[in-house]
Order: sequence, then structure tokens, then C-alpha cells
Amino acid sequence: MSVEGMMCEIGCVAKVRKELLEVPGVASATINFEKDRQLNMAIVEYDATVVQAEALVAKVTAIGDGAYPVHRMAVTHHGEAAMSP
Repeated sequence: MSVEGMMCEIGCVAKVRKELLEVPGVASATINFEKDRQLNMAIVEYDATVVQAEALVAKVTAIGDGAYPVHRMAVTHHGEAAMSP
């Protein structure tokens, strides 16, 4: 997801990452942050049977009363490989 409003890695990025990791079903959250970039990318791996992408967007946009609006969201599904007996 593309997130606006993050100004620093220690405060903003850490807060967004922490909030995402607290969501049940989220396995990992990585923020590709560059200080002078308006939008930064959050890459979140999660279990879609536990949490939906819309809930992750809502979680981020709720931080700091909307301090980090999400502008774009792309979802990629990774299937599990079938195991042979």
C-alpha cells in the first residue's frame, strides 16, 4: 500500500509498522521509506482468512487521526503448493 505522511523512520515508520504487526493475521510488515518521498510503500504479508486488506488500510489511516492516508493498495495472493503424499 502507498502511505503518505511518514516523515521519519524512527517515529512514523516505526509506528505504522508496529500498528500493522498488532493486527491478527499479519505475519510481516515492511516499509520502504525514503525521507523526501511523498508516498512510501508498506508491504504487508497477512492471512486473508483472518484479516482483509480493507482492515489493514483502515488501521493505517486511523493512526494519528488520519496522519497517514493510504492512496493505493495492491493485493497479491500467494497460494500454497500442493503436497504430494
